[in-house]
Amino acid sequence: MGMFDTYIPKPDLPCPVCGASHLEWQSRDGPRALFVWEQGRPAPAGQRVVDESVVSPKARAEIRLPERFEIYATCACPTFLNAVGFTEDGVWTRTELLSAANAVAYHHESEREFRKRLAALAEHLGHSSESRD
Repeated sequence: MGMFDTYIPKPDLPCPVCGASHLEWQSRDGPRALFVWEQGRPAPAGQRVVDESVVSPKARAEIRLPERFEIYATCACPTFLNAVGFTEDGVWTRTELLSAANAVAYHHESEREFRKRLAALAEHLGHSSESRD
């Protein structure tokens, strides 16, 4: 298993299927150093590592998330969830469930694969497929 970071959306982002809250959101889009990110804070709030591996508070204060990043969680109902986080001026300000409306193509994805994923997202969320040109 690779390294990841943990994310705490604020306000909480509950499961849209069963309503469960306080899910364990993770991602590999950030620095992947077992940081704990809290929405509304510019730098990681902490780090889940043993003391000798922890990044100094001074160095941690300089680390930022990208402007757009994806996070994921698995609910007990069981539903696999993807969400998108957005930063402004280096601060995580907004989180939305991943949908056909806010999805972007991954670097390894062809146009055909991306359109197929958009259709699957629309179907999964109960929306009709929309054309994106």
